[in-house]
Amino acid sequence: MGDTSASLVSATTASGWTKEEWKAAWHIKVTFTNRSSGRASSMDCSWYQHPPLVEKS
Repeated sequence: MGDTSASLVSATTASGWTKEEWKAAWHIKVTFTNRSSGRASSMDCSWYQHPPLVEKS
């Protein structure tokens, strides 16, 4: 993560999980979903008109 942008270096899933990535000019989102339970965990990073900000949901 830099002062004005960010990039995803790596995101690895554990067994039984899937990963989806979305990338835009000012936004990255990564969601991990458990195949059996459907439980999901996401990470969002945006930097549109502000320094990069990471949020977990």
